[in-house]
Amino acid sequence: MTMNPTTNDGTSTNHNNDNNNVRLLLTDYDLPSSLSSNHTFNNDTQLPLLGLIQKFSLQQNGRKKFLHRWEHGYEKYFIPIEFTNDKSYLLNALRNYHRKTSESFPWLLEHAARLYYHDREVILEMVKIHGGYVHRAVDAIRNDKEVAMTAVKQDGLAYRRLSDPLRNDKEIILAAVKNTPYLFDELPEEWKNDSDVFLCSVCPNHAHNYSHIQWNNDLLSLFSQLKDDKEFLIGAVKRHPEALQFLSEELKNDAEFILACVSQNGKAFQHASQELRSDKEFVFKALERNWKSFEFASNEIKSDREFILQAINVTGLALEFASTELRTDLDIIFSNPRQVGATLDSALCPTSSIALESFSKLVKDDRNFFLRVVTSCGMYLGMTTSQNFRNDREIVLQAVQQNGRALMFASEALKKDLEIVWTAIANEKEAFSNVSQSLLSDKSFVLQLIRQERLAGVLNFVPPELRNDRQVVMEAMQLESFEWDCFPSFQRFELEPDMVLELVKRTGYTREYRDDLYKARMDYYYYGAYMGMNHVGTGVGQ
Repeated sequence: MTMNPTTNDGTSTNHNNDNNNVRLLLTDYDLPSSLSSNHTFNNDTQLPLLGLIQKFSLQQNGRKKFLHRWEHGYEKYFIPIEFTNDKSYLLNALRNYHRKTSESFPWLLEHAARLYYHDREVILEMVKIHGGYVHRAVDAIRNDKEVAMTAVKQDGLAYRRLSDPLRNDKEIILAAVKNTPYLFDELPEEWKNDSDVFLCSVCPNHAHNYSHIQWNNDLLSLFSQLKDDKEFLIGAVKRHPEALQFLSEELKNDAEFILACVSQNGKAFQHASQELRSDKEFVFKALERNWKSFEFASNEIKSDREFILQAINVTGLALEFASTELRTDLDIIFSNPRQVGATLDSALCPTSSIALESFSKLVKDDRNFFLRVVTSCGMYLGMTTSQNFRNDREIVLQAVQQNGRALMFASEALKKDLEIVWTAIANEKEAFSNVSQSLLSDKSFVLQLIRQERLAGVLNFVPPELRNDRQVVMEAMQLESFEWDCFPSFQRFELEPDMVLELVKRTGYTREYRDDLYKARMDYYYYGAYMGMNHVGTGVGQ
């Protein structure tokens, strides 16, 4: 059999009419000019060529999509089938874990622990994220000092998971106590009486300066003897505000020193001199560094209206320590709209029973006042016992406009008011979980949530008949969020091959790896891109 090259105009360079010939098309189909009007193709070559170009282009896009997903596309609750056994993907995900500041991925650690408990490289990356996972490793790795040290530096409590030899390693103990000071109380007496360990639990950055002294685990002796060491006290006060109880009068009046201590722990302000605690300018500086310091300001300042108005511009929480009279002053509470939520929290005290009682006294039956409250802080709809307010359409609408989650406190009648419901969801998508059950039983409403708001998670809240509705589930499977929101809802279809296939194609999720499912995923999601033999079934990085 011979091959006849064919040029861009579709004519063969060999005129042999042997029926066994194979025609080879030579064209630079990466360039648009290859298909320009300057070239003429006969019918039996033009369509195949166009198909090849389109297929090649899609596969190139698929490869780019695959590589981008490998580097950046970490799912929330599982590893897609294309990366199931890819160690390099897992390591890359673990190493980028710390960048996900607002999300956590426990599934990632569980997956790593389940498949790579015997792999030191993977375990080392795991304990950088969560030291406690050291106990999931095989003994040989769990007894590795570098792994153990990394674990306790991330989480001192990982010390509890170590083998006995490492639990008695002084370097490990010092690292664990430095990370988690209260772990000191769990140590055997011999280690509690070790000066290095004792000092490290109190002030790790300056412990070495006094380790030559035998302290016998005596905090009072330590603080009384080091009462003039500023650096030590500033370091110790973060964990032990009582470290300042033996201060000299000179240090109690040392404004710079007291501010440094307050920056570490607001309770340190109680050990400042009465003169400093009565100085408005100094108290304000302390408040700016740590609002909790205001608890120890003089009563005169706590009753100073002008000072309190300035203080709540720093933080509304400062109102918690104002005088009783000012704490319930409505003009003060509403003086800074951005701080109303914090000022109300402070005004009403932290204990819920006291808060409810105080709030009831504050609100009484004043509708206008309550409307002002929820307009600034919608969640305060939950602080009223008045069903009239919870059933007041204007009040509830204002509340959910400010915070969609406030819908949970509305009356049942208003939880099915479509304007209120959609307003709440527009403010906070998760508010859908608080709508009336009658709406969640309405198929058209549920489909609208899925299509319009892209809320696949709604399936966890709908009645069984909708959760088992193929149309509803198929609509949900169009969404990326389906892969982490709705697995419980999908169990009904786990044994139905067509549904399992659709899920793996769209999201990559499957309970077990199968070559046919892998191929379906690659064909659908990556347009049939081929990533090499060492990837199929084993992973790029293997």
